[in-house]
Order: sequence, then structure tokens, then C-alpha cells
Amino acid sequence: MDSTLAGFERAIKEEGVRPYLIKLLLLSVVYMLAAKLGLSLSQNFDYITAVWPPSGIAMAALLLWGYHYWPSIFVGAFMINSLMGVSPSVATGIALGNTLEAVTAVFLIRRYILNGEILESITGSVVFVVVAPLLSSIVAATIGVSSLVLGGVVPSYSIGEAWTTWWVGDLMGAFLIVPFIVAWRTPAYREGLFEHVYEALALLLIVIMVSLLIFTQPPQSLGSTLPFIYVLFPLIILAAVRFTQIGAVTAGMVIALAAIWGTLVGTGPYVYSGVAAHNLFALHFFLLIIMLTALVLSVAVYGRIRSEKAVIKQAGELNQAKFQALRNMELRKDLQAQMNDATSKINAILADIIEEGGGTKRPPKASGK
Repeated sequence: MDSTLAGFERAIKEEGVRPYLIKLLLLSVVYMLAAKLGLSLSQNFDYITAVWPPSGIAMAALLLWGYHYWPSIFVGAFMINSLMGVSPSVATGIALGNTLEAVTAVFLIRRYILNGEILESITGSVVFVVVAPLLSSIVAATIGVSSLVLGGVVPSYSIGEAWTTWWVGDLMGAFLIVPFIVAWRTPAYREGLFEHVYEALALLLIVIMVSLLIFTQPPQSLGSTLPFIYVLFPLIILAAVRFTQIGAVTAGMVIALAAIWGTLVGTGPYVYSGVAAHNLFALHFFLLIIMLTALVLSVAVYGRIRSEKAVIKQAGELNQAKFQALRNMELRKDLQAQMNDATSKINAILADIIEEGGGTKRPPKASGK
């Protein structure tokens, strides 16, 4: 990992001071907006939520842009917590935990996933889910909850619940947001989407309608609504097969948004307990399973498509080489015929020269007496 100073120097040199500072500012603003949205969904704690999108935004930013954008995360986290009313020391502790979380996640991704490509192989996708968000979220949850407890914001008897809520919220934020941003930012994943845009829009509309139908039903209809959850699996599998990674993450994001919103407002099949946190934990587990299934399948399909394209490309190159070889053979035959013809002409000319000037003249015949 490059040093922070070297990263700053490289960014300023390659991007320029003004563009770099603008990106720092924009990232901080986006982080704060996402944090405001996440905190608006909090249930039992004012500063902790089971849905935390900023964790995914921070990880994606450092993964795509580099470690030298960590100041945006620190500033954004510090500002949003300060605006929420915590003391500067507590806000500093929370911001430090959020920043270390993103740095740790990106370090693990680049350390254990080849070239940091989380959507290029099944191993990369599984390692991303199991290693990066799972472990890095522990960092943020531990430092953040400790800061709140030491600052007197969260009572000590609620440490367990607060830590679990924080950890799950950051985990799901990273799990949903990072693949979504990476997929949409990669041009190769968008090729199939734009080639079949009407089919993609139709499938997206179906996913939205089915998700809303499932997660807006009142809890009293749980028995009739619960079986329809399984309808989501063929839909997200279809999205993964037809549109690979970008289809899988987009369909998964739509399902997640509808499911989280419905569960928080008290509708859908996951409202089975009076404790909102318990409902969200069960919902997160469902989303984890469905997204992991979609990611693994989409990566496998993308690998097959890429292999087919490579084979077609190699076949084209072989045909081109074969055509060029046949053409070279014809050219050699023509050249050989021309050389034979030229040799014959040269031999004929030499024969004429020898016959005319190189022969011995006969002496005149003597007359008898």
C-alpha cells in the first residue's frame, strides 16, 4: 500500500489540485447525504441504524479512486455526527472508525482478490462478501460504539445491541452499495444492457412491481404473502443470466430497497416480531443469500460469455492467419513461375549469345591441282 503522502502527491500531479479538491468535497457531500438517509431509518438509537449506505460509498470510492480520498470520509462522518448533536470528541471517534473501516476493506480486497476485481470471478465475489465487509465493519462498530459509550450517548447496558446493529448496518451497506457502484462504473458490464435496453426495462419493471407487491402487504396476510418471496429468486436469476453483473446488482438493489422500506414501515413478510431490529436482521440474512446467489451466478455467466468471445476472437484470428498463409502460398507460386520464366528467358538469351559469338569458324577448303 502506497503511503498517504505519496498518494496525495500522485493525485495532485495526475488530476491537478482543483479537480482533486473538488472530488474530495463532492465525496464528503455524498457521504453526508447518504448518512442522513441512513440515520433517518434508525429505530432504537439516534446515532446507530441497521441500514448504513455510507459504508458502501466509502469503500467503493477508495477502491476505485485510491486510499488518498480518505479525508473525504473522515470529514463527512465528522460533520454529519456533529450536526446530529454529539460532542467533537465523539464525532472524531466515529469518523475515525468509519475511515478505518473503508481503508481496511479496500486493503483486504486488494490483498486477497486479484487486482481488486470483486465481480470478475466467483472466488473474488465470495471473498468480497465473506472477508471485506464482514471484517471491516467490526472496526467501525467497535470504535463507533465505544465512542458513544465513553461520551455518554449510549448506556453501557446497550453495548451488545448497539454494536450488533452498527455492524449489521455497515455490513449490508457495503454488501449492497459496493457491487452496485463497481458494476455500473465498468463499461464491459454495460454492453449487454444497452444492446437489449427494452428487455432490461421490462425486467426492471417486473422486479419493482413484484417487490412492492410482496413487501407492502400487511403483517396479517403473512401466510399468503410469504410464498411469493420465492418468486424473487427466478427474477434475480433471470437478471443475472441475461445481464450478468449489472443485472444482478440492479435487481438486488431494487429488491433490497423495497424490502427494507416495507420492513421499517411495518409491512411485508419480515414483520413478524415487535422488535424492528430483529425483523431487519432476518431481512438482511435473506438479502445476503439472494444477492450472493445472484452475484455468483452472474459472474459464472459473464465468465462463459467472455470465454465464448475469446474463442470467437481466436477463431477469427486463425481464419485470418489461414487466409494470409494461403495468399502467401499463391504469391510464392506466382513468384516461382515468374522466376522460372525469367530463368528460361535468360538461358535462351545466353544460348543465342554463345551460338553467335562464342563458336569457332571453319577454315576455307583448299583447292586441288
